[in-house]
Parts: sequence; structure tokens; C-alpha cells
Amino acid sequence: LRLTGPEDAEEATNVIANADFERITTFAPAASLVDTLTWGYNSVVPDWTLGSLSGGNATGVSSCPGTRLTSTYKTSSGQTVLFVQVDGYAETTFALPARGWYRLDFTAFKRNLSSSPFGLLDVLVDGAFVGRIQVNRIDPRTFALRFPSPLAAGTHTLRFQGVLAPNATNPDANYDTMALIDDIRVTEDQSRLGENLVVNGGFETHDTLATG
Repeated sequence: LRLTGPEDAEEATNVIANADFERITTFAPAASLVDTLTWGYNSVVPDWTLGSLSGGNATGVSSCPGTRLTSTYKTSSGQTVLFVQVDGYAETTFALPARGWYRLDFTAFKRNLSSSPFGLLDVLVDGAFVGRIQVNRIDPRTFALRFPSPLAAGTHTLRFQGVLAPNATNPDANYDTMALIDDIRVTEDQSRLGENLVVNGGFETHDTLATG
């Protein structure tokens, strides 16, 4: 059995709203920080839900005008990036016009701090695991993930979930992991146009083989 998407697809269109985090309703910097332009915990970002599994301050946006680079991090593009720290998460919904193969691309980098040696993220769509990303560089780089199965037409939920990482020198504590994220894109996977959308279309995978 074979079901394929359109063969004549034009340039892929991003379906993520506020993908670069430049639209902010409320920027809420931590009052204890000297550089209040840096970490906006509990900020309100249109089209996104920010929070943490433990209920603490772990997710927000970081604002840095193009000429104001701090020693803490480097920006990717524009003035604002998302940050996900320890067990924080950021979640958004997106709508697809048709069933098909899709991919996720985003820029990520880590803080330039010895106490934050890397960022660790799980990526989920509709609650299903897509992949785990470890961010090791302070210079922005692009990460790409293919969704493992075709996505149906309609609304889906994308989530970046921070992962706790036990401290190698102090087993009773976790690293202060943080990943900074920008320029998120969900687009049609152009490399898979024409690929069969029917999973197990050849019936070669089965749980039980009955004879008779």
C-alpha cells in the first residue's frame, strides 16, 4: 500500500508562530540580577507556554540588543532567545495543512559558564519522544530532527523539555544545565517527498503470524 504527498511542493513554509521569540507580552527579569537585560524568568511569550516540572524558575526569554553582548551568552539572531534550564519546558501548538513527513530545525547554544557545562533537551511532539539534544557550544549551531512517522493534518503540540543531569562530582546535585533556543522551524521534509505515508505498507512487520 502506498500513499504519498504532493510531488510538486514549493519551498517549505514554517508553521511555528513566534518562532524567533521577538514578540513578548511581558519581559520579567530576575530582580536579583545586575544585568536585568539577561534572564527574563516568568516572561509572557505569545503562542508559547513556559514552565517547569518542579514549579520553579527554569524557563524564560533572554533579551540582548545586538550591540550588547554579555559575557554570559551569545545571541543567535534578533534580540531575544528562549532559554530552558534544568527541568523547565517550553510548549507551543502548530497546525499542519496535510498529512505528511515533516522535520524540525532550530538553533541552540549554551551559556558560557563553568557551572553550566551543557544544555540537555528532550523534544516531544504530541507527547511522543522525537529526540534528545545535548548542547555543548556557546556559538549557535543548527539542530535538525526528522519526525519518526508521518504527522496528520490538524493541530499538534511541540515541547522542548529540559532534562536533569546528575553532577559528576556531586551525585546529590544536578548540573545547572541551560539551553538557549532560537529560530524554530517545522517544515515539510523535502527529502522525503514521494515516500510512502502508509506505515508498514508492505506488511513485513507483524506481531503474530497465524497459519492454517
